[in-house]
Amino acid sequence: MGCGGAGILGPMSRRAGDSGSVLGFDSDPDLLEQTFALRGDINIGRRTVHMFRACGLEDVQIRTSVQAVQDRHPYMRMPLIGARAMRERMLDAGLTTARELDRLISGVEQAVNDPDRVQFTFTLVQVWGSKPHTLQSRESPTWNWPM
Repeated sequence: MGCGGAGILGPMSRRAGDSGSVLGFDSDPDLLEQTFALRGDINIGRRTVHMFRACGLEDVQIRTSVQAVQDRHPYMRMPLIGARAMRERMLDAGLTTARELDRLISGVEQAVNDPDRVQFTFTLVQVWGSKPHTLQSRESPTWNWPM
């Protein structure tokens, strides 16, 4: 599989220095949009543990969660990001017409702008690991949850 997915983990690991840790979130809308557009790989989070290990990180840990979001939270827009990023592929494959897709996108846009709407997110994946010989604790790192 190699180190890095889209070439991201190698530079992250190098920036951690000789005694640092690397932490990754599979919840970045820009990264997800780029992933959709390039390969359509919405399951990259499932592979991050293996990617971290392939980069030589040790004590690789993973935590997952599903969140309930409401009140126009930005994650509610993920279906729109996916549909827009994959628009040409969907049209080329004959899955829908441009007019129908625009109608569907408009409906989703209206739904996510409804302040009473509650939606569950996709599975959020957090992965962390240490560079060799730098293990300080098996506890998870501290961070500010992006929600």
